[in-house]
Amino acid sequence: EHGRAYLFGRAFSAACRQCGYDTALCFLAGLLADIGRLALVALLADLGRDRSLPPRHELLILVDDFHAQAGEATIRRWELADELAMVARWHHTPGEAELCDDALLSKKMLHVACACDWLLESAAEGYAVLSMPLIGTPAAAAGLGHEQLPLIVEAIETARIDVDTL
Repeated sequence: EHGRAYLFGRAFSAACRQCGYDTALCFLAGLLADIGRLALVALLADLGRDRSLPPRHELLILVDDFHAQAGEATIRRWELADELAMVARWHHTPGEAELCDDALLSKKMLHVACACDWLLESAAEGYAVLSMPLIGTPAAAAGLGHEQLPLIVEAIETARIDVDTL
């Protein structure tokens, strides 16, 4: 999980650089985007010590379904920046986010986070995202085209080398 968090942070930072957003904030947001998964695993591990839990596959579905909400709650409990909590909560469903007008975070940034998550998943599944049509993808929804994607993919590949060598 920590390796994927680093990849997400690097990808999101590279994408945000091209969109003019604060790359340090985006790197941290990428690192914390899936913190809810770890928070739920820790909670379930603590609960499992005192009582029996459902089968593992059911717990994985629960973690997958509720990690975004748990991530937002965890980040807010730690009293970190609102933008970090918003990326954790909405990086899978940016179209559902309701943002106040004065938020530093924009819906476009949430769409960029969703696109980075999609790029990571697509690369992990072996898809050649640089040569595929983007219509209907999270990248298209974020306004990222074939001219921006190579820089993001390069950031992911460089981060993969970092993870493998460290």
